[in-house]
Amino acid sequence: MHFNEARQFNSQLTNCNSCGELLSTFMEQTSSSSSSGGAGKEGGGGNEKGGGGNEKKTSAATHLAGANKVNSVNFSTCLHRLARFANNNNNNYQNQNKGQNQQNKGRQNQNQQSDERTKVLSDPRFALLVCSMAEMACGVNANVSMKDGSLVIQDWDEKRGVDTGDDEEATSKAMSKLSTTNGNKNTFSSRECSNVCWALAKLQLAPPCTAFPIGRVVVNDDDTTPFSKLQTFTSINEMSLDVLSSSLDVRMKLLEEARNRSNKEGGTRGSWIPELSRLSAKVLDLIAVQIINEYGLRSSSDNENHREKSGGTFNPQEMASVLWAFAKAKRGDDALFSTVARELMRQTEFELEKEGGGQRGPKPQGMLLCVYVYVCVI
Repeated sequence: MHFNEARQFNSQLTNCNSCGELLSTFMEQTSSSSSSGGAGKEGGGGNEKGGGGNEKKTSAATHLAGANKVNSVNFSTCLHRLARFANNNNNNYQNQNKGQNQQNKGRQNQNQQSDERTKVLSDPRFALLVCSMAEMACGVNANVSMKDGSLVIQDWDEKRGVDTGDDEEATSKAMSKLSTTNGNKNTFSSRECSNVCWALAKLQLAPPCTAFPIGRVVVNDDDTTPFSKLQTFTSINEMSLDVLSSSLDVRMKLLEEARNRSNKEGGTRGSWIPELSRLSAKVLDLIAVQIINEYGLRSSSDNENHREKSGGTFNPQEMASVLWAFAKAKRGDDALFSTVARELMRQTEFELEKEGGGQRGPKPQGMLLCVYVYVCVI
């Protein structure tokens, strides 16, 4: 699937009117019967071609990161709309029952939202969607099969457990086998990151930091955090592989439950949900680290072109959405909020200089949203 096909699929997603319709559309798009190709933002690369026109059958169930059938925009759109529908499915009910007692109506609407959210979170299709999104966020090559990915992660985990001092080398080798040509570069744009974070927070999928430690890349022992519990990584590659390990764990549980159903065996339904919850937390943490790294580089770089670069940065409205998401999910920390605050001031200074002493400057709405979120956090 090339860029135009990805854009066409995105139009299909925006025309969906329910959570079930969105998930069915995603599964149909990523099934083995649909066309396969490079679904990158500019199309092209990543095709799996066979001789004589025979194309290998792939799907989101057999291959990672959407199996070259969706791109980052599609993931962002699908998750964002899912979160909206799961929380606003009662709009028609509200309009049709304006004369009801407000207190009773509010209680019933809240129950409807909870029911819809529960249906989404317990749907195996949603789990597969989140897994595929998480794998793309890690920079995983969509041509990698679930089987091959599991073997790489297993080998990496075994080597990491042996005290040889070669953990960094093992991590780099594992990531090189799995990653795209972009390496560990974030494959999601700023807008897509803000949409994904907002959706995960709105769905209340990720556990708070008090229940599951925040993950951060710590390069020296002098780094501190206000939280007593912190899961530390030596590099963003190691963090990405940890995310991928969780994603594959969810996939294995989905596969095991599907087999039990086909064999009419018993078992715990929804056994993947706890690990899916942890996976969503790890995705939020990964995006946070990418933000911290990128904005830290901008603020400390001596290269003026890099400091003034606007492409790929969060605008104030996107910043507000991300800040709200981490505050809502209770997975933010001082490192993230301080870094975003410094970047917000840097962008404001740059915009004022660019507009000739503040004749226009940054948009006040985005600034006010960021200030409002900071006030709520404090």
